[in-house]
Amino acid sequence: MYHKKQSGLTLGDMLTWCIILGTAALGVMRVFPIYNQKLKVDASINSILENPELNTMNQREIAAAMMRNFSVQDVDVFDGGGIKDALNITPIKGGKGRLLTMQYEIRGPLFGKFELAYQYYREATLPSLDYQ
Repeated sequence: MYHKKQSGLTLGDMLTWCIILGTAALGVMRVFPIYNQKLKVDASINSILENPELNTMNQREIAAAMMRNFSVQDVDVFDGGGIKDALNITPIKGGKGRLLTMQYEIRGPLFGKFELAYQYYREATLPSLDYQ
């Protein structure tokens, strides 16, 4: 007589997989808002770089344009005017443009008192100021 070997998941195996998948899903739900905010800041910087009037905009005007983009895209990390600390525009030696540097820290909750921290840093070359 031939005996067929049983196969399948036991209740313990199903609970283990539920715990693993639930933990992974919770991790993704906690990381996604931080990653999404990074994408929105990148999109705002790209929008500034595509602005045809960029060569006439100073740092204050660029910061104001970025804040307008942030309000449209629902980025609230710079509500208190913290963009002045995060955004820096310096001339490149030799007069070949300006360097836009955006640097700040994004924080979000993970589990209990643990937090996720992401150091955002991006550089972009801007044209020189041209007041015509």
